[in-house]
Amino acid sequence: MNISREQIDRIAELAHLELAPAEAEAMRHDLEAILSYVAVLQQLDTSGLEPMSHPGGGAPLPLPRRDETQPGLGAAAALAGAPASGGQCFKVPRVIERLES
Repeated sequence: MNISREQIDRIAELAHLELAPAEAEAMRHDLEAILSYVAVLQQLDTSGLEPMSHPGGGAPLPLPRRDETQPGLGAAAALAGAPASGGQCFKVPRVIERLES
């Protein structure tokens, strides 16, 4: 399936993306490859297959471990790798300016 540059521009607009010309061309190429593969999948005869909710066939997935509570990390251990801390809190740069009333 051929995708036009206008279609790519519209998709980028809907996704709020700003694409450079090279990025738009790469996206066009990738989308054409994806749609070509979907076209191949649509040609497969699936009439003899039963629908399923997921590829596992409904079998329960085994858990890798028992679901048991574990002790927490603790404030000291959690803050040990932090670049900055104060008391029992992480210090982060201010991202919101305080409004003076």
